[in-house]
Amino acid sequence: MSKLKFRVLFLSLVAMAAGLLNGAWADDVLTDAESSVIAKLPKVPRNLNRGFRIVRESAKVIQANLALKIEAPNMNANTWVFALPKMPNTTGQDIRQFATNPPSKEVIDKSPVRSPICLSRIEVHSDDLKSTASFHADVEALLYKRALVFDKIPATALDDEKISIDLRRLFLRPSTECDYTAELFKNWKAKERLSRLPREGEVQFAQRVFRYLATSYRYLFDPKQTRTASNLCQSNSTDCGGLSTLFASIMRSEGIPARTLAGRWAKSAKEGELLDGQKYYQYHVKAEFYADGVGWIPVDLSSAILHDKTQAKLNFFGQDLADFIVFHIDTGIEFDSELFGDHRFANFQIPRYWVKGKGNLDDRTSKESWTVTEVKSAGRSQ
Repeated sequence: MSKLKFRVLFLSLVAMAAGLLNGAWADDVLTDAESSVIAKLPKVPRNLNRGFRIVRESAKVIQANLALKIEAPNMNANTWVFALPKMPNTTGQDIRQFATNPPSKEVIDKSPVRSPICLSRIEVHSDDLKSTASFHADVEALLYKRALVFDKIPATALDDEKISIDLRRLFLRPSTECDYTAELFKNWKAKERLSRLPREGEVQFAQRVFRYLATSYRYLFDPKQTRTASNLCQSNSTDCGGLSTLFASIMRSEGIPARTLAGRWAKSAKEGELLDGQKYYQYHVKAEFYADGVGWIPVDLSSAILHDKTQAKLNFFGQDLADFIVFHIDTGIEFDSELFGDHRFANFQIPRYWVKGKGNLDDRTSKESWTVTEVKSAGRSQ
């Protein structure tokens, strides 16, 4: 056998092995029940989104600092642990630098998304750390503007943007929050006629769902609200996290991949700012859905409810103004805290912490800050 033929055969075997591994990965992260649900979802015909496309351009480079300081006068600590998601690259952002202080190690969360989590462990060797600890995260990111546009005479067939089978299944699966298999949700969805019509593409269907939610719900931030689709569909008020979850659940139930994006606005928090009576540090949640031939399309329902006064209610559909930083993709991050076992968070935008030692945290106070600056010298031609 010639060297050339041997090399071609070797590369083919490597590619085949990689494909098998990807398939095994998909089987590993999804349960049999989840895979069974996905197999029964409606199938969306191809080429229903002809004419739609996403225009993306680099907009700005930002530097952000997130800080949290804990003071617990009744605590005599011997160990502190802080945790925060490592911000991912997405269609709307490229993370150039990310670092924490104290330094952290990465662990992978136990959800199917497998988000990287940064754990910072502080062993107390001085008196000043027994009742006080601080955590900082610094990030530099390139943010992109994205806009959904429609060409009456599309220049090319819409098959340029594709996602893998594994990724499609990942964002079609039912989850704790996107519990679209619940009878309450299915009955509500049928009553409100929120099923895709036969010749309705993903974009047109998503627009109809977006308008329905933007006109039927009012914005209300309630930290104690249960943000599952089966609970949210019984209400007419929720916040950005609830609206994004409800939208993603409807999309997934119709065989359209969708996901939530939890993060913060790319602007500095104001000292003492409140949102519905709660301390507010620019927390926000958006959503995205995947349209065949178009790609991931951003949606922001709470902004539509609060700021879009037009009748169409589509000013925040398919628009990304490079004003948001994603902390993690999808709901439900779970990981080992190293001190008190596993913990799960639906949306993880605030550093979490645990402390081991003597005493209690009864009189603790926390001071949080979120500072964002644009790097003026970076230029916008990138």
